[in-house]
Amino acid sequence: MKRINKQTLINTTIWTMIIVGIGGLLFLSVQRKKNADVSGIVVDLQANENGKLIGEKEVISMVKKSVGFNPTQKSIRKINTRKLELVLSKDPRVKKAEVYFDSKDRLHIQIVPKEVIVRISDVTGKQYFLDEAGNQVPVYKGSAVRVPLANGFINAYKKGFDTRPDRTPLKEVFDIIKYVRKDAFLHALIEQINVDETGEIVLIPNVGKEKLIFGGAEQMDEKFDNLKIFYKDGMTKIGWNKFPSINLKFMNQVVLVDNTPLQPVASAQTEPVKQH
Repeated sequence: MKRINKQTLINTTIWTMIIVGIGGLLFLSVQRKKNADVSGIVVDLQANENGKLIGEKEVISMVKKSVGFNPTQKSIRKINTRKLELVLSKDPRVKKAEVYFDSKDRLHIQIVPKEVIVRISDVTGKQYFLDEAGNQVPVYKGSAVRVPLANGFINAYKKGFDTRPDRTPLKEVFDIIKYVRKDAFLHALIEQINVDETGEIVLIPNVGKEKLIFGGAEQMDEKFDNLKIFYKDGMTKIGWNKFPSINLKFMNQVVLVDNTPLQPVASAQTEPVKQH
């Protein structure tokens, strides 16, 4: 019995020494890490399909401004990674930020930018982006983002505009853009949206000279289906650039509008027809 207790004591002592030793090594490793100098900064910007919303130099500049010095000239213990994450996450262009040190004492900054889907120029002349959640994102100098432009008589931005029951020009533009993004053909086709003084929406395609008179954002499925059918079948029969406007507001038809006086208007239904 005494022999068993003695052996148990020896085993316990050995394991205690091992645990203390490991703990000591970990403590020394952490202390060495804290006292080590920052060896470099690595910025990882997640790719955005529409281009670059924020650049690497801007991120590094934000880091230097936040900590008050050049991180590569200081020790790791002087860098509060959690605080840096909070500062970077507050930038309106940033969806998520993660900051950490790697085994080579490099400061890693991972940025997930917001996905902007349209650039707005409203009735007051203010310009900004909208992201996929309807958040306003400022336009910064040097932003290299290719998204459709929406301009004209668009009301000023108000947070939560997309969930309000009233139909405003901004909400209709946002709904149209979200719809267009889900369709590869329409996404490639539409490059601009204009809202006139009556609230009527006109789409500007990046091919052909025809303006697409869309009206409001109601019945989008039908309007866009008619447009795609017309581009596929009707345009080959009528020809490109023959009419300045294509009206999509009418049920089950696409009306080709000629602004020249005394000229007929063509209506593309199942087959393009002429009507006076």
